[in-house]
Amino acid sequence: MGSWVMWPKNLIIFDEKKQASGKASTKQKRNQFTQDVEEEFDLQSLESSLPAALQKLCQWGKEGFKDGKDVCFYKEERVFGINAKRYLLDLDVKRLANMAEVTGTLIVLYMRYLYDVLKESMMVDMVGFIDPALIGEIGCGSATTRSRSIKDRLISALQIRFSCCLTMHRIAHWILTVIDPDNETVYYMDPLKRRLGGNGEWKDIVDTAISMFRGDRNKKGRGSIQWKNMAGIPSQPNDKQCGYFVMRYMRDIIYHTNLGFADKWGRRANHVYCQVEIDEVRNELASYVVKNILKL
Repeated sequence: MGSWVMWPKNLIIFDEKKQASGKASTKQKRNQFTQDVEEEFDLQSLESSLPAALQKLCQWGKEGFKDGKDVCFYKEERVFGINAKRYLLDLDVKRLANMAEVTGTLIVLYMRYLYDVLKESMMVDMVGFIDPALIGEIGCGSATTRSRSIKDRLISALQIRFSCCLTMHRIAHWILTVIDPDNETVYYMDPLKRRLGGNGEWKDIVDTAISMFRGDRNKKGRGSIQWKNMAGIPSQPNDKQCGYFVMRYMRDIIYHTNLGFADKWGRRANHVYCQVEIDEVRNELASYVVKNILKL
């Protein structure tokens, strides 16, 4: 989920009739979006406005991603509860440079950066992460499978005192969910400030995961699981920035004293993120890739 698979152009068949009629499929629209990002990407025109580390990453990418090359990195068990390969592609960097919609790969890399922040602050026993590729709406299996993925991560992060940070990609939108499993409390953050419906599928998935977690530990629950909508979070200004805002939420949660984000965002407020704060996230992400993935 949120990843791109390398595929030869000569093995792609386009439906010319649908394109001519203007009734493009979702897949065709995604292909068109990819082409638009590629056409719009011009480092020289962007260079002066890009954060320093992102400039360096883009400059490396001019040669490093030639001929369809990618960069392999590993999701580590101590960070995500699993060991698995993942690939950084040219398109990931282009999206980051253009402030276009972010991929799951970029979200995972920023989580990995935040893990190092937690480690430096001796807080790795307080916050855990789960790979969004396990819990998204598309390609992640049934609702039960997704619940089990969350439960397994809560079990593997059993020593974590406070919460497990989750991101979820809802078809074309990133949200953030933070679970406090011991207190059976869930914090919900949607950059569009939409409240989670009482009968929503995502709520059922998380509730089921917590019930499974409770059963595995032979622990009695207190009854209903409490969901708290974080109405005071900064909201995204357009439909392309949800991923950047979710990353900034995670950053602020970790940097906030005693993880007191619920007190800060629990009620409606006029909190906003300026471009400098979003660029801080982009630069931190690019800097992590340059230093730790590319080893430059």
